[in-house]
Amino acid sequence: MHFKSGVAAVTLNGGHTYHRLIPAQEGQHAIRWFLHEPGQRYLQGAEQSIPKNWIDAALAGLQQVNPFVKELQNLQTQDDEQMALHIEEPSSIIGSDVAAVISLSPNAPPSRRTIVIKRVGEDHYRFLDLLSPYVEPLHYVLFFPYGTLGWAPGRQLTQTRWHRTRFFMNAEQMSVFSKLMGEYLVDTWSSIEEAKLTYIRANQHQPDDNDEEYIGTGDEEPTDDVRLPSTFIHSPAWAAANVADCLALRKTYGSPTLFITFTTNPNWPEITSQLLPGQTAADRPDIVVRVFHQKLAAFEKEIVDTLGPVDYTIRITEFQKRGPPHGHVAVKLKHVPRTAAEIDKFLSAELPRDSGPLRDAVQKHMTHQHDPKREYHRCGWSAMSHTCQYNYPHVIKPTSGFNERGYFEPRRRMQEDAIIVPHIPYWIMKFDGHINVEYSASVSLFQYLFKYFFKGPDEVNWKVSTLDATSRHSTSKHSSIDQIRDYERGRYLTATEAAYRLASFHITRKHPAVKPLPIHLPGRQHGQMRRRDDSQSDGTLLERYMTRPRHPQLDDLTYTDFGMKCYMVHHDASKPLHWREILEEHHRGRPQQRIRFYEENHVSISRIQMVYPRHGDVFYLRLLLQHRRALSWEDIRTVDDVIYATHRDAARALGLLEDAQEGMLVFQEMLRYAVLPVQLRWVFCVLSVEGDPCVMPIWEQYERALSADIQDNLLRTGPSPSPALVRNNVLQELQDTLHGFGRTLSDIGLPEPFDRQIEIESELGRWGGDPGNLSSFEASLWPEQRIVYNRLREVIAMDDPHPIHVDGRAGRGKTYVLYPVIGALRKANEIVLLSASSAYAAKNYPGGRTSHFLYGIPVDEHNPFLTSMIRPKSDRAKLLLAARCHIIDEISALHFKAFDCADRLMRSLTRCNRVWGGRMLITVGDFRQVAPVVRYGSRTAIAKASIRTQAIFQHFEILCLTHSIRQQNDPDFSAFLDSIGDNTEHLDVDLGCLQHTHSLEQCINFVFPPEILMNPTECARRAILSPFNEFVDEFNSAIIDQLQGESHHYLSTDSIEGDDYANHAEGPLSDPDVLNSMTEPGMPAHTLILKVGALCRLTRNFDPSRGLTKNTRVIVRRMFHHSVEVQTVPTIVAGETIASENITLPRIDCHFQPQNFNITVHRKQIPLALAYAVTFNGCQGLTLSRLALDLRRPVFSHGQLYAAATRVPNSRDVLILKAEGDVSTLTTNVVWEELLLPAE
Repeated sequence: MHFKSGVAAVTLNGGHTYHRLIPAQEGQHAIRWFLHEPGQRYLQGAEQSIPKNWIDAALAGLQQVNPFVKELQNLQTQDDEQMALHIEEPSSIIGSDVAAVISLSPNAPPSRRTIVIKRVGEDHYRFLDLLSPYVEPLHYVLFFPYGTLGWAPGRQLTQTRWHRTRFFMNAEQMSVFSKLMGEYLVDTWSSIEEAKLTYIRANQHQPDDNDEEYIGTGDEEPTDDVRLPSTFIHSPAWAAANVADCLALRKTYGSPTLFITFTTNPNWPEITSQLLPGQTAADRPDIVVRVFHQKLAAFEKEIVDTLGPVDYTIRITEFQKRGPPHGHVAVKLKHVPRTAAEIDKFLSAELPRDSGPLRDAVQKHMTHQHDPKREYHRCGWSAMSHTCQYNYPHVIKPTSGFNERGYFEPRRRMQEDAIIVPHIPYWIMKFDGHINVEYSASVSLFQYLFKYFFKGPDEVNWKVSTLDATSRHSTSKHSSIDQIRDYERGRYLTATEAAYRLASFHITRKHPAVKPLPIHLPGRQHGQMRRRDDSQSDGTLLERYMTRPRHPQLDDLTYTDFGMKCYMVHHDASKPLHWREILEEHHRGRPQQRIRFYEENHVSISRIQMVYPRHGDVFYLRLLLQHRRALSWEDIRTVDDVIYATHRDAARALGLLEDAQEGMLVFQEMLRYAVLPVQLRWVFCVLSVEGDPCVMPIWEQYERALSADIQDNLLRTGPSPSPALVRNNVLQELQDTLHGFGRTLSDIGLPEPFDRQIEIESELGRWGGDPGNLSSFEASLWPEQRIVYNRLREVIAMDDPHPIHVDGRAGRGKTYVLYPVIGALRKANEIVLLSASSAYAAKNYPGGRTSHFLYGIPVDEHNPFLTSMIRPKSDRAKLLLAARCHIIDEISALHFKAFDCADRLMRSLTRCNRVWGGRMLITVGDFRQVAPVVRYGSRTAIAKASIRTQAIFQHFEILCLTHSIRQQNDPDFSAFLDSIGDNTEHLDVDLGCLQHTHSLEQCINFVFPPEILMNPTECARRAILSPFNEFVDEFNSAIIDQLQGESHHYLSTDSIEGDDYANHAEGPLSDPDVLNSMTEPGMPAHTLILKVGALCRLTRNFDPSRGLTKNTRVIVRRMFHHSVEVQTVPTIVAGETIASENITLPRIDCHFQPQNFNITVHRKQIPLALAYAVTFNGCQGLTLSRLALDLRRPVFSHGQLYAAATRVPNSRDVLILKAEGDVSTLTTNVVWEELLLPAE
């Protein structure tokens, strides 16, 4: 963009021309707002020759009737000024719509647009405010040839209503000048928004007298922060309120079933019939938005007519920088289809096979194609990358199913279906447009919906600068919050959005509506409480909730429940109480009212109004009300019989806020309940590993408590020990425990014990001489196992050993055959290093550890090239070199990049470029079972992650075990399981030989009948297995409700990582409810419900040498306020029973990145999860006495069905749960041939 000769002028891409009347200043430009028009369209219009006499005639006519044309100077009479500017325009902005770009400069101070005029005979300029009634007739002379004045402050109609009436009454005449009409729309709506923003800024720091009383006094000093209210569309507060509404709907009815995108078809007859010759839909945004609005309303009604009644719908209309408007609709059906067969009845991602109107419509509207000639694709595809964020073209899929995230993947049986977008064929024919339908009942697609609230208005990155000064301009950093500045900066407003907003169509719509409930501190119910509510004139609903009479129907209601189930009505003493009414108690200064319950079929959804931490104690009151019921203002501040002075203190005591003293509180609590010193030391180590700030104060204050049992033992065996000796023994105990975590005392600031052993000495001291007598297992080997055993001993004895892989189906005794190998080497005082891909599998070996821990492999799923953290001359490096043999179990589930990391480490330590540095390596695994986990990975990505598909595997000698040991008493069942594992033809498996049910209750009673449920040790030998986390949670919730005893709710503390929080201050992500609702597989839930005797599993690896690993089953024994005491389940390892032990678990921190969000969420929670039901992926390593397989939705990945079904020895101990109405005994089985070894 540059200024040309004549009056200083700007032309953007050959499009609209601007004139600068004021001299340019260094580092500044006068452009606050400019019009963006598609360059190619403008050039095409310029090619049309317009007779000069037309222009002269129009000008002459205007001079006669328009007073402004006579009075103002012509630009051609102004002096020339040479000045060059440069504008950088994003290449992706090549749409067909007229648009405005607002507030280009991030450095410019807030200002309003002004109009510059110069009258005839005057030398100075006059400036008109944007709200001047002269702006429109001066700017749009062709629309208002007689100089009709525009809107001005003081008129009876608001600015929006005035312009809406004026525009739509004259839209037909304006449409002749199509591009000018588009400019008028964006200019008009821009001025309306600017007037609103100016008012908000001017009144930002003028709160009502009672506002401070309403919100309480915050902790922050007054600032110059500028914030937009929730009534301003696309403001952070508006987004937060909408997200809160969505959460309220989901909390009541569950996650949405369908996520639909409804897009405008610019060729709808209702649009094209209104166009003049040569016009397109882009020339009539007024028609487009009205037709779209009507069609979208009709479509919402059609959803019910087609799919049946719904619980709720959520709609948001979006306007993008290119293309027509479209609506996103989330729908929760009352009757949710659960199986692929049910969904296939209405949802398709295939091109109709028969030629005809439907096939033509699907080809026209529902194909996702990549055009190499196009420079920009919304999906991110380019001719160089060939990467589409929506994964088009999809792979051919013969049957529909669900993937590991729970997303439904519709079938695409032919190559022509690879680019077809999921849809409902009837809707495509009826509405003649693009309607994408995604099934979402199995996942929380609210996170995907939320991003449309988070994203705010469309923006573009433009830059305007002088050509010779571009490099001198820098972007200033703003220390204060200015949401108006952030909103306006680069705001991209299309004519379509301007027309939609001018017509006052709703951007969002939720049905049923969500009612915000008032929130305030006691006695401060005025101020901002401006909503019309029949109860607020005589006390807010919160005030009446806190002072409600004691009644069985009212006592257990939370504030939100109270707002959803009850409402206040006037009390007439002459009329008797209705059976649904309860009379309030009398309170001074407030007339009595009746609390009436809504009728049963009445729909009422409520949520508490949004407040923020800057509002002070009322924020923490809201936090408490979200999580517990209250009987009074005092009761809400009471936790464990302690009445706290503030709601903030109560929230911290309840665990809803981070507390730097929590570690100390845990320790004090354990001492109060007489927890043993060995458990105190365990918790001390856990806190140390977690980086708790209280570790050193705990050591200084409670060293004596940590060493009480050690001192007693020393007293029994000799004279009174010195304090130095006691301390050294305590340090040694702590060092041994920390060693299991991969940490040392020096890591936490404590001294090392004076007789510290190096790792080689420790390993030999613990396992040298075969203390577990593993060598005795040789006598009980089966003939086939003996052959494998002898070969392993033979290769180990070689001077130049090679790697060996021991293969065998589940239950073939792969681990058993290794015991005598390990025992023989240890008996000869040789070091054998045992590890596994999972800590749970490592427990099967005495001295087993995870491969990641043993070889220092980083846990980083995003890094394709891992480097071991072990230093070459460290104790660990010396241990690895001293080992005679390395054994890795469950190699089939170990990601190859982790194996490659360890392999490169061994090659580096030995300086030998052979597999494992030429040292003896034995791997164990069954490639028929589940493959390595690749988050959201495709079949190709998962296969590539397996060592089976890597070239290095050809260097392994394969030893196979074929005789079934686990199912030896049921050979038919064993053969049936083998057929599942080898089913490479992707044929459905007939489970007719197993018991079936359609009842959730029968399924639970089969596995956990009442007499078994009361015996948690026996429960640990049983499980319900499901492919999906949502069904696992469903089972666990139902079972914990059946367990007798009082429940305890443990709530997590959720927060956003540092910089992320600063970027989302007071937006939707500042609401704790939003963070609480987020989760990822493997992460603890926000709310953990426990009872004494409940069967749980650990959700973190602690110490594999003690069997304290992820997925280890434990039993809840005691529940404290800040921690939980659990007991491990006795297990048998290598023929020896590992006795149970009690450990205490404090809350620990974990973090995850929610899908669709570029943030990191920190969650502090007790590392436990209920374990009555687990996923198919989490069942490896389990041997069970009874199980149920939840196949209401079939498996989705390699080896899942096989791994799950092989957990029990007999077919009579398996029950299959199928979906209601599914009478077939067939189920999907997924086996990937590329992962299997050649046939035996």
